Amino acid sequence: MCKVKNLGFLAVCLLLVGCAGGGLSASKSNTISNYNIGGTITGLTGNGLVLQVNGGTSLPVNVAASSFTFPTAIASGGSYNVTVFSQPTNPSQTCMVTNGSGTLGSSNVANVLVICTTNTYTIGGTVSGLSGTGPVLQDNGANNLIVLANGSFTFTVSLTSGTAYSVTAFSQPSNPSQTCVVTSGSGTVTNTNVTSVLVNCTTNTYTIGGTITGLTGNGLVLQDNGSNSFSISANGNFTFNNAVASGGSYNVTILTQPSDPANTCVLTNGNGTVTSAKITSVLVTCTTRPTYTISGTIMNLAGTGGGLQLQDNGGDNLLVNVNGTFTFPTALASGSTYNVTVYVQPSSPLQTCQVTHGAGTAIANVSGVEVDCAHKEWTWVTGANVASKQGTYGTQGTAAPGNVPGARNGSVSWTDASGNLWLFGGQGYDSAGTDGYLNDLWEYSAGIWTWMGGSNVVSQQGMYGTQGAAAPGNVPGARNGSATWTDSSGNLWLFGGQNASGDFNDLWKYEP
Repeated sequence: MCKVKNLGFLAVCLLLVGCAGGGLSASKSNTISNYNIGGTITGLTGNGLVLQVNGGTSLPVNVAASSFTFPTAIASGGSYNVTVFSQPTNPSQTCMVTNGSGTLGSSNVANVLVICTTNTYTIGGTVSGLSGTGPVLQDNGANNLIVLANGSFTFTVSLTSGTAYSVTAFSQPSNPSQTCVVTSGSGTVTNTNVTSVLVNCTTNTYTIGGTITGLTGNGLVLQDNGSNSFSISANGNFTFNNAVASGGSYNVTILTQPSDPANTCVLTNGNGTVTSAKITSVLVTCTTRPTYTISGTIMNLAGTGGGLQLQDNGGDNLLVNVNGTFTFPTALASGSTYNVTVYVQPSSPLQTCQVTHGAGTAIANVSGVEVDCAHKEWTWVTGANVASKQGTYGTQGTAAPGNVPGARNGSVSWTDASGNLWLFGGQGYDSAGTDGYLNDLWEYSAGIWTWMGGSNVVSQQGMYGTQGAAAPGNVPGARNGSATWTDSSGNLWLFGGQNASGDFNDLWKYEP
């Protein structure tokens, strides 16, 4: 308690007492401040980015924003942690936060950094049907990919979300040639890898054809690979109806020659392997051969013939009613075979006609066919009408109308593959009229005898030469009564026989 001695001091005292006693007081204030959290955004191009601080306050970020500030302030001394709550879409991006956590001091935080990068996705799909080498696929006109097998494929260059893609076949497969078609090949990348592109490859097919020259008739039929037949009736280009796949083989042959027997076709460049183009190089060259007539003579036909019909090669019929020459109406191409037979025998009067020299190969006009209708009667053809006649040999190897073997017995004979008669040896008369054993060899063909080998005098010894080796000087010795036969090749065989010296067991072969 103050004692006041004067008013001035009292006033001061009261003031001090008031301050000390509560009537007059001095106060001290401790206020806490709040601060904002924010920072910078780079690379953002998509919509939908949402940031979050301390797991609670969210902040949607506009695509055009380059900075951000959370709306709720945090008291000084508090901690903060900025995270990405949702990533951007359209295009899809991935954003990452750096400098995103710490403790607030006495100022706003503005150094949080959000870096966004646009996501990339691969472009791919599936290839089927591929059997060639290649193909090369291309995306957006630049990104090339060589495909080596069926199955899945993926381009090496990825695309960002929102980017368009366009897959095409830049080059087609080869060996074999194929065509690959792309489907579902274009679109826009949207937040995932593209695996829906389809590439379907099919093997290309190519036609087989060529050129025909020299054809003069109908009936020509070509064939490819033993089944694909094609009939042709005119010269020029031709193409088979059925194509062949690339890598496949072709083999063109002539199935049927032209109906004109004189027109024969041959084929070149007929086989090979199809690559990547149609075949036009097959050549069919047809040539026309000269033709020859088939004719002969009718003998001993009685009356008017009574319906005698001849036939050549089983089809070309000819009615004959008088003796003399005949000619078949159809000529044959050079090199063709002919075979004249009696198709219908005469009936008024009844006769039996037989053909000789009726078969062979036409290399010139044929005129030696003989049809003799007197086969129920004997005909004296050649030789003498008295006994013991000597032979007329002429020149060895040369046919002549006057040639004739001498009278003999015990000779042997053959008929060769052409129907000619062969005669060897026996006992009889030689060229001088001497009687003895003979070793002469004769051929009777087309009504004429030819002295073919051996001697024209009797009692000749054999010339054996080397056993198993043919030689011009070899000849069996004179004999009669030998055994003979003709083999399947028309060769003449002779075994044994006898003469004044005794019996023989030698075996000989003669090739006409």
